[in-house]
Amino acid sequence: MLHRLESQYIYLEWLQESACFNILSMDENDLILVGNPLSLVYFRNGKKLIASLGRDPEKVETRTGSIEALGETRELVLEGEIDKGAIHYRLVLALLAQAPFVLWKISLENISCQGLQIDSFEMMRIDNNKAGRLDFSNPGFDDPAFFTNGWQSWSLSGAFGKDQKQTVSRLGFLSEPMAYNTGTPIPTKRGHFSSDFWAVLGDRKKQRGLLVGFLSQKEQFGSIEAFLGREVRLNAWANADRVWLPPGKSLETDWCLATMVDLSEPDPTGPYLDLVARFHRVKIPPTVASGWCSWYEYETKINPQIIRHQLERLTALKQYLPLDVFQIDDGFEAGIGDWLKNKPEFSEGLDGLAGEIKVKGFQPGIWLAPFIVHPGSDLYKNHPDWILRDRLGRRANAGFGWGSLTTALDLTHPQVLDYVGQVIRIAVNEWSFPYLKLDFLYAGALPGEHHDPTLTRAQVLRRGMETISQAAGPDTFLLGCGAPLGSALGLVDAMRIGPDVSQTWEPRFAGIKPFFKKEPFMPSVRNAIQNILTRTPYHNCWWVNDPDCLLVRENTQLSLDEVRSLATLIGLSGGMMLISDDLDAVSPERLRLVKVLLPLMAGRPDVLDWFDQITPQKVRKDLHGVNGEWSLLAWFNWSEKEVEKCLDFADFKIDPGEYWVRSFWDGRLIKANLKDGLYRGKVTPHGCVLLAVRIADTRMGMYLGSNLHISQGLELEDWSCSKQKMDFRLKTRMDGLVDIYVPWRPYEVSVDGFGPAAWLETAENICRITIRPDYFGRRITVQ
Repeated sequence: MLHRLESQYIYLEWLQESACFNILSMDENDLILVGNPLSLVYFRNGKKLIASLGRDPEKVETRTGSIEALGETRELVLEGEIDKGAIHYRLVLALLAQAPFVLWKISLENISCQGLQIDSFEMMRIDNNKAGRLDFSNPGFDDPAFFTNGWQSWSLSGAFGKDQKQTVSRLGFLSEPMAYNTGTPIPTKRGHFSSDFWAVLGDRKKQRGLLVGFLSQKEQFGSIEAFLGREVRLNAWANADRVWLPPGKSLETDWCLATMVDLSEPDPTGPYLDLVARFHRVKIPPTVASGWCSWYEYETKINPQIIRHQLERLTALKQYLPLDVFQIDDGFEAGIGDWLKNKPEFSEGLDGLAGEIKVKGFQPGIWLAPFIVHPGSDLYKNHPDWILRDRLGRRANAGFGWGSLTTALDLTHPQVLDYVGQVIRIAVNEWSFPYLKLDFLYAGALPGEHHDPTLTRAQVLRRGMETISQAAGPDTFLLGCGAPLGSALGLVDAMRIGPDVSQTWEPRFAGIKPFFKKEPFMPSVRNAIQNILTRTPYHNCWWVNDPDCLLVRENTQLSLDEVRSLATLIGLSGGMMLISDDLDAVSPERLRLVKVLLPLMAGRPDVLDWFDQITPQKVRKDLHGVNGEWSLLAWFNWSEKEVEKCLDFADFKIDPGEYWVRSFWDGRLIKANLKDGLYRGKVTPHGCVLLAVRIADTRMGMYLGSNLHISQGLELEDWSCSKQKMDFRLKTRMDGLVDIYVPWRPYEVSVDGFGPAAWLETAENICRITIRPDYFGRRITVQ
């Protein structure tokens, strides 16, 4: 028997005899997914069982429904029993009325008289043989690729082709608990890939893809797996963690979904990300934070004197370096887990420091890691029953940190969430910190023998995050870090999207580089950059992106070009920007790398080659200011060698024509056309080119850019141009250079209140003006 739903976008067919469904696009030249089965994996009396769902339903209903915050749906509901009446299931398949998504979820009720263990729900299985078949327009794949989304903040995200291997850690028990979801495979073979929460299986040549994922991770952590061999295979499932389902109790999955994506679009995953944001009722903060953090200069070796000294230095620079947040990082607490007991250096308490920070005009911030525990802490010794353990009673492994294998709290223990909530309330209300950086949050989702065995790991972590959110209150800024992404949606204001940066380009440990250089989520600038690029679309959709700190001081092992590349990406990203240097050790030249990012640029850019290679290279950000519209284009050389690069219009989807192109980092000014391209020049290893591109109009005066702000245009307060005169004002207090196209032969540049200004004609009709910091807000006139 065939049951069918349809929307203006999609046909959905349920084949009762084979217990599977088909997804057919209204456009016959698009998606065909045929024969997708659904099944349940569970244990009864220790025996593993697999049951197909929907083959002989007792009830079938077609109805109009709705999904909260997403609107009206057309739904097909099937209900029945499996395992001789032991389990009652309910399967809902739905089509959104206003968007091209297919969604489905499964609910279970244990109607037997004995408990069951639920292992997983198979939500999609495509192998083009025994199970489902997937085609884009024409049969088969020409150039298959897979975009993997890492489980948590530090986990790698990127696109891999069929002949590549997914980059994974080799550190085993030292690192795997941190970066990998227990239920998601860690691939080691060529063409085998896995992802968490969502993924895209696509064809690079046809520029079409299937996005498969989940609306949330409130109930289970969802996993996706792909094999790109002779036959393309794709599996998706919800991990139920062998959770205990007592008689009479129910369990349901999150919504699973599928949709087609056009990989040639600037933001192909945007509709999915927006759907997830709406479902979680995400609220994006009105402003993006910038500030200073103690970690990367001092790590745990901080004391009140250091904090006060850096606060004084930042206060003295505030006119030229207008940062918002001053954050105290790890190092104040007596031990990891002992958050309410300070180490001796901070015996005076933290509330006084918070008050001093506030008086100086900064928002006080504090670092906490509420779910992870060091075995040397008092909490571990005094509350052994709070610690998550395995079946043998050994403490759960949370990975290597602070010189030891760490462990985690059991968030299902009745007293533990009370303790977590108490820590957060004290930090906010008694210590007076309205900004909390919450780290190592993955520890709340580790596998183990929980006090309450009826909760999945996703449910445990979500309840922990809800406890934090409620304890902090609506006026506290929450920054998540080391967090499984889906678990924090709607509960944090900002999220770290990649690994920690460090003072080196590639990972090192104890000064050793060779063994660790390929580790994908150990601290390093290279690893941080990977996820800044691939997780750009989350910004201002799921939260404010935190790309981690910008390190600009000279005494690191980073080259100037590597620092510039990181600064360029942080600036283009639209996300948070914190520095973490001893301000006494930063030269004026290096401090300028921070100044040119302020104020932060709003909005997120387009990463144009996000599906074409593991680490993208091409970024475009379209801007609008008082002087019109222009585009910022960035190209990055991630290789170990200098390259001679020619950037063409097609590389950045720029319409052919004549343009003024200004290169930010070297000040080059180019009149570009289709014949010669946008830019030609050498790019150093790990370096970048950042171009401001404006349509050339020789009939009128044009602002072409400056070295005052990375945007090369947003530094303008106002701009006016008449037949023989140009006026503008700047809103930055810096020295630098401004380039202007002048249709007439300029004879004078003057500044209101200062008289003539220094300038020179660098080329025909090009005026380069020397800017002083005291020109801030003054009218500059070109005649």
